Amino acid sequence: MPEQLPQWNAVGVEPPQSLKDSGWQPGMKPAAQHMNWLLNRAYKCIEELQQAGGNVDDLTQAVESLEKTVGTHLVDYVKHPADGGTTAGTATAYTCNTSPNPIALVDKMGLMITVHVDSGANPTLKWGPLAAKSIKKPNGSAANLKKNGLYTVRYNFVNDSFILQGEGGSGNAQPKDVRVGKTFTNDDGDQTGTLVAYGVGELIKARDVVNRDYIQTDQHRPMADGAFVNSEIVTINGVEYAFSYSGKPVSSYMTCVETLTGNILWTRNVAYQWQGRIVVYDGKLYVGYYDNNAVIGTGCGLEVMNALTGASLKITKMPTNGGQLLYYVPDICFNSELKEILAIGNLEQNTCYLYRFNLDGVVIGNSTNIYSQFQDERENPNFIQAKNGFVYVASTKCVYQFNNVWSFYGKTTVFDSRTILGLALNTRDGVTYIERTGYINVLGTFLTVLASKVSVSSSLPSGLVIKGDLLGYATPTDLFTYRITADGLGVAFLTRQPIINGIGDSYGSMSMCMGMSENALVSPIYGGKEYPPIFSKTLKVIR
Repeated sequence: MPEQLPQWNAVGVEPPQSLKDSGWQPGMKPAAQHMNWLLNRAYKCIEELQQAGGNVDDLTQAVESLEKTVGTHLVDYVKHPADGGTTAGTATAYTCNTSPNPIALVDKMGLMITVHVDSGANPTLKWGPLAAKSIKKPNGSAANLKKNGLYTVRYNFVNDSFILQGEGGSGNAQPKDVRVGKTFTNDDGDQTGTLVAYGVGELIKARDVVNRDYIQTDQHRPMADGAFVNSEIVTINGVEYAFSYSGKPVSSYMTCVETLTGNILWTRNVAYQWQGRIVVYDGKLYVGYYDNNAVIGTGCGLEVMNALTGASLKITKMPTNGGQLLYYVPDICFNSELKEILAIGNLEQNTCYLYRFNLDGVVIGNSTNIYSQFQDERENPNFIQAKNGFVYVASTKCVYQFNNVWSFYGKTTVFDSRTILGLALNTRDGVTYIERTGYINVLGTFLTVLASKVSVSSSLPSGLVIKGDLLGYATPTDLFTYRITADGLGVAFLTRQPIINGIGDSYGSMSMCMGMSENALVSPIYGGKEYPPIFSKTLKVIR
C-alpha cells in the first residue's frame, strides 16, 4: 500500500529569491506564509510522484516481468541465432556450446560458429548435449567449410540437418575453366580464371594459336592459273582488307578479302589485263589495264573501281600526242599532295609518257615522250612515286627525278640491268630502292644518297613497300618486314614468313608492291594455281 501523504493545503507565499539564496540565519523567525508555501510545495510534489509511479512493489514487479521477457527473447534461437563461438572436434565432427545450450532442436533454430579447421567430407555439428547433425548447403550437398570461416546455420526439421545460410557460389568450376581475368566462386572460395578463350568479334593473336608471327586467314582457293604479283592492304571503315590481282592478257582475276577473318568480300574476272600496283583511296580502287582484244577498247589506261564491291566506275584510255596506242602500264601511284593518280604509259622501248588522273579517273594532263631521258640506258621506267612536288620514276638500271609538270631534274648512277627491283617513298622526303642482291639505298629529295648498301640479307627482293616506319618486300621464298630506324637510314629485322610459288625478277613475275600492314601480309604468287594466301598476326572470331 502507498504511504499516507503529508497533506498541506495552505498555499502560503513564495519567499523572495534573496531569501532562497541566503536561507534562514540564526535568530531569524520564518514567516508563517513562507513556511506554508514550503510545506504545500513538498506535499504537491510527493503527491505527483505517488500518482505517476505507483508503489515500489509495483515497480519491482514490472522490472522483473521485463527481465523475464527479455531473457526469453534472447534465448529464442529461432528469432536470434545463438553464438556458438569457435568449434572444437574434428574436420568431420564439429562440436560447439552456447549459453544456454538448447534442450531440443526446433525447426529454423539458428547458430553462428567459427570453424577451427577446414571441413572434411560430409561434416557434422554437435550442439551442446544434442545429437550431431549433418551440415549441408541449400542444394542438399555436403558443406565445404574453411578454417576461421564465420558461418551461420539453421536447423531444417524436414531433412534433419543444419543448412548453411547466405551460401555463396559453389560448384566444381576451376580457374582453367573460366576466362582469364574473370572472377568466380567455387567450393574453394573466390577464384580468378586462367582460360584463354574468345567470343564472337574478339581478336586472337596468331602466337596464341601457333608458335609463329603469322597465320593464314583465308581458305585455300584453287584456280586454273594464278600470277598474283601485286597486292595492297588498306583499312576502310575500320575493317582491314587485302586486295590482289592476277593479270593475264585475256583473263584477269582480282579479289578482296578481310584480313582478320579470311572472308571473301568480292572476286572479279575480266577479259583484259590489269597492270601496275594497286592504289586504294577514299573507297576507290585504282589499277592500270591493257586491252589487246578490244573488250573495252584497244590500248591501255586506268580503271577505277568501288573498293568494297569491285564494281567498275570508270575506264580511261591513255591518249598520246601522236595518237599512238600504248600497251603497257607498268606502274601507278598516288600523289598525296595533289590528290591525283600518276601513271606510266609505255609503247616500245623508245616511247614513254607520264599521266595525271583526278580521283574520278579523268586524265588531267600528260607529258610528252620522255624517252630521251632514258635512251642512254635503253630501258623504259617500271616504277613511279611522287612526293613534295617531285615525281620519281625508275627503270631497273636508274632512278630519275621530274617535277609535277614533267621537267627533268636529274638521275642516279646508272647500274646494270635488273639491279633495281623496287621503289618506295621513304621517311627522309625522298625514295628508297632495293637491289636484286639484297641491299636498300636511301635517297633524299634531290636523289642525294643518304644511306647506301644497307643489307637486308635476301636475294631477288621485289614488291618494296614502306608504310610509316615499316618496310617490307617479297622474295621467291619468303616475305620480310623490317622496322626503319629513327634516323631513316637503317633497318631492324622484324618478321620472315615462308611462302611457296613466290615471285622472281622477270617483268612478268616481279612485284610492284607487296600488300603489307602492321598486322598482315599478302603473299605474291607466280605460277601457283591458287589465290594468294593472306597472313595475319591476329584473327577475328566470327562464330
